[in-house]
Amino acid sequence: MRKKRILMLIGSVCLAMMLLVPLAVSCGPATPEEAVEEIAALEAEIDELEGNVSAKDAEISDLEAEIAALKKPAEAITFRLQTYCGAETDFWCQDFVERVNKVSGGRLKIDYYYGGSIVPNDQLLTAVGSGQLDAAMGSADYWPSDIDVALLECPFFGWSNIAEAYRVWYELGMVDLFREAYAEHNCYFLGPSFEGITLGGMDLMMNAPVYNLDDLRKLKVRASAQPARVFDALGVKTVYIPAQEMYTAAATGIIDAEAYGSYVLNYDMGFHEVFKYYLVPSFNAPYCSDWFVNMDVFNSLPEDLKTIVESAYY
Repeated sequence: MRKKRILMLIGSVCLAMMLLVPLAVSCGPATPEEAVEEIAALEAEIDELEGNVSAKDAEISDLEAEIAALKKPAEAITFRLQTYCGAETDFWCQDFVERVNKVSGGRLKIDYYYGGSIVPNDQLLTAVGSGQLDAAMGSADYWPSDIDVALLECPFFGWSNIAEAYRVWYELGMVDLFREAYAEHNCYFLGPSFEGITLGGMDLMMNAPVYNLDDLRKLKVRASAQPARVFDALGVKTVYIPAQEMYTAAATGIIDAEAYGSYVLNYDMGFHEVFKYYLVPSFNAPYCSDWFVNMDVFNSLPEDLKTIVESAYY
């Protein structure tokens, strides 16, 4: 039994030796040729990793530049807008200017000029269409020879309240007729802005009382195209004078009466100082003005700024 155990022990030792000898051989130092190959492989792996890092760095730089561009405020677009009125409409035009600036986040700014500052009032359509101005608040009544539907803008006794006016413009399609007409002059017609919401219609101020048509025929009335057409048909003398010259014309007797705007506008213009009488009711209430933009300028705006401009003029 003892001999058998000794033999088993010797066999186990031999088996262990047989297993350890190959392991020792495999863990031994590499040959010079093997070392060179391994170094080359490791260096190639390092080069690949470094290349990946460079590519990632480039991607990161591109993303950082894109983020910086998004954070940088866009350069503001500036409109030059002239009204056909003076300081009496500051509350009106400044409201438009402030709304556009606020809602656009400063991306669109309006430089606002009084009537006659850059071009005469009756040349606003041409100035906007040619790009001399970017936008204007005016009246088609000032260029009836260019806009064939101008005399429909605020027809005498055409409506008696704002609801009727809106129905004609937006439900019966008047706004589409005006957009087509303005487009022929490279202008985009934003729409009408109604003085009647707060200001009434077109009234008549005079330096003599008027009780009948004969009394009116004795006066020379300042009027633009639309009221002039009505007055002329009634045998009343009319003359066109820009709004900025009307006070002096009345004070010096060049005109005896004026059909210009509502009681608010007339008061702000100081006409109560040179005319003694006021005729009511209004010929057309509410009266409206036109807002329009150069077509090329409007089309170049981003869609959100177009929406802002179209909604801010009301």
